[in-house]
Amino acid sequence: MFHQQKPVIKIQDTDIDTQDILKKAIDYASVKSDYCDIRAITTSSETSAKTTKEESNSSAATFGIGIRILKDGAYAYTSCQKTDLKELKSSIDKASEIAANMGKKTKTKATQKTYKAITDTKKTKVKKDPFEIPAEQKHTLLKDIIRYATRKEIAFASARISASTARKQFANTEGSFITTETTKTILALSTVAKRGQKQTMNYDVYAKPAGFETFDNLNLEQFANQIAKKAISFLDAVKPPHGKMDVIMSPAVAGTLVHEVFGHAAEADWIANSRSLLKDKLHTRIGTDIMTIYDDGSMDGGWGTIYYDDEGIPAKKTILLDKGILIQYMHSRQTAEKLGMELTGNARAQDYTHRIIPRMTNTCLAPGTHTIEEMISMVKKGIVVDKYTTALEDPAGGSFELKTLGGNIIENGELKEPLERTTLSSSSFIDTFMNISAISKHMNTMSTGSCGKGHEDWVSVGNPAPSVLAGNIIVGGN
Repeated sequence: MFHQQKPVIKIQDTDIDTQDILKKAIDYASVKSDYCDIRAITTSSETSAKTTKEESNSSAATFGIGIRILKDGAYAYTSCQKTDLKELKSSIDKASEIAANMGKKTKTKATQKTYKAITDTKKTKVKKDPFEIPAEQKHTLLKDIIRYATRKEIAFASARISASTARKQFANTEGSFITTETTKTILALSTVAKRGQKQTMNYDVYAKPAGFETFDNLNLEQFANQIAKKAISFLDAVKPPHGKMDVIMSPAVAGTLVHEVFGHAAEADWIANSRSLLKDKLHTRIGTDIMTIYDDGSMDGGWGTIYYDDEGIPAKKTILLDKGILIQYMHSRQTAEKLGMELTGNARAQDYTHRIIPRMTNTCLAPGTHTIEEMISMVKKGIVVDKYTTALEDPAGGSFELKTLGGNIIENGELKEPLERTTLSSSSFIDTFMNISAISKHMNTMSTGSCGKGHEDWVSVGNPAPSVLAGNIIVGGN
């Protein structure tokens, strides 16, 4: 039996009409600051989970208001958890005092770009509210997928359905009032295969920024079969070859590579603080001419789609790397002003208690002209890898390490023995980019992720990408 969940605190239950209160608070802040923005954020989440042994449900909800003030060349942040005008004014007073004191001490004054006032509402299109779907129905789906995955040599399987909704109300002293509401639904399955003392695992997710209709056209049996069969195939996997060689990266691995090594290095706060290898590379070649990378917080169906960033700037498509030439960074108001560049709509915060800094949204590698079969035929000695498990990158030095799951050895243009775990690395991602010789026509647009900056500041991101053939990659075991 599963444990019955507590009722979720829904968006509409906590959605007191805060617009009037926020506008009054902004009016008050206008005489206490050079600039102020306020973000009222309500979140709800719910997870139903099942393993081969047990079932469970959980839910959570949060509400809070984040206040940011720019005064005398310094920023200050405060927050509160009530839509109470008196408390908001007190928080504004506190932030104003902190900023004024910091402004007296700092030598380098903070400035930012201005923007026109916007009044708008954007909302994810949801046909079936995932919070209205009974727990019993979700567990029936989970039972089915566990049943489809269970077979000889599958020792354990676990699946979960998660849904989340976030509502943001943004107001600032420029006159903007913007409301956004995003809903996301995820199905994840993990399987463990066992033969004697050897164990292997495989996983996959199916997710969309949508409601429970996400699963209407999903073939559950096929989805589960593919994951389970791949886990079992890893039982016969060989160790990867070692040394520098050609590597074909699947869309999942290629997207992660672009996100980790290039995307973080192109976030403009690290450029401004001299913490990125790309600091002095603007308008120079850092990749082959078949490479174009862009960030797009406005794309339909993107996991990192935001409509507006946390500074009230419209999300948009920004080309960062154009045919191998670096032409732009991802900006906040402050970095765009400091570096004399255009706003890109990339200022984001984890929640109402966190700072607003340049972050990726949907960072995409544009598709190329090759089929995957053509790319395999181009490799004399190398490997193809399927999924990533972890990634480490150094934006300042340019090195990276990707740990991957699944794949095959390639010899003379043909797929050979299966691989389970492999490590890919390089001392310079620019060297890797300059050794990319083919990009596939097919682009995987269903990419889900959550990205931190340092050990905090987590935001949802997408990494859509095609497959990539790169040379001179250091390959090792894992």
